[in-house]
Amino acid sequence: MPTTQEIRDHLTSLANSYGVPPALVLAVARTETANFDVNAVVPNLNTSGELLSTDYGLMQINDKTWIGNTLPGPDGQPFTITDSVKNDWTANANAGVALIADEYRKASDYQADKGGTAQTIAQQTYSAYNAGGALNENHALRYTKTGANADPRDQNFLAAYNTEQALAPAPAPATDQANTPPICDQPAPAPVTSGPVCDQPITDSATSGPTSEQPASGPTSDQPAPDSAATPPISEQPTTDQATAGPTSDLPTPDSAATPPICDPPPTDSESTPPISDQPTIDSAATNQAISDQQQQAAQQAALQAQQQQDQMQRQVQQDNERQVQENDERQQEDDERQLQEDDERQQQEDDEREEQENDERQEQQDMMESNRIA
Repeated sequence: MPTTQEIRDHLTSLANSYGVPPALVLAVARTETANFDVNAVVPNLNTSGELLSTDYGLMQINDKTWIGNTLPGPDGQPFTITDSVKNDWTANANAGVALIADEYRKASDYQADKGGTAQTIAQQTYSAYNAGGALNENHALRYTKTGANADPRDQNFLAAYNTEQALAPAPAPATDQANTPPICDQPAPAPVTSGPVCDQPITDSATSGPTSEQPASGPTSDQPAPDSAATPPISEQPTTDQATAGPTSDLPTPDSAATPPICDPPPTDSESTPPISDQPTIDSAATNQAISDQQQQAAQQAALQAQQQQDQMQRQVQQDNERQVQENDERQQEDDERQLQEDDERQQQEDDEREEQENDERQEQQDMMESNRIA
């Protein structure tokens, strides 16, 4: 015996293979057998109590209408509906979804130039399916009747369809891939520097003396290049004797056009701007989870309302069926009583006629005897 979830999963898989919305297929099964009953058997009787046909299983396949018929399968290859639908729930489901797919195509074509919505197409599909498949005003368009003329079966289907629509998983929120670069392409944060050179203390030129008065010792370009690996940091180097260092005018001039001054960028207020590690981060996973929880709560509430509406409609249908059965019983009883009364009246009339005939015969014999006696 399959579980309800196994049945739902199997119907969803079949619906996808046939290109039919799963909510439509699940709503049909929910309406035909309220609790996805794979063993449901419903006889169809006329007013005299004679068996006309029988609906079998999960999708309520009618034996007189559909067994022996051929339909296209999910791969387009034809298959024949057999008696296996009576006791094999998977065969019953496959036959039902094939019938739904056929009616769904008809309804989609019919509604193409009429602006029909997905719900309208679904309603028309069920009306035709439930009525045995016929695209006409009395069957496929049965759902359009409203008020007192509305068919309870179509109302039950609409409630079930809304329930399945509410239970359907919500699509994941789409992200703008065009405007959101990959993490590896995002610019890296600027390195923290020790501050612009212009903020460093200025050398007291009065103590070091002007460079123009220093004795020349030859251009620095003739001096060997210092070994950077062996040269200690500036803070640890000994103070240069300006008297022997040579004039600075002989040093190579840096390319100021290619190398922007360090002092040009505006200083950063380090007291008001916290380090990157201290800035609060947005927990996107928690935000998405909160949105998902809200959507799930809304879907559950809508499903509960739709289920309550469907239960109310089913109770109404059950009451209508019980009233119909009671009316049929009363009508049958009246027919039986009327027939009995007619039989009694006929019997009484026959008895009266026979008695009258016997009296006539008796009177005739008496007359003959009286005539013979006188003669």
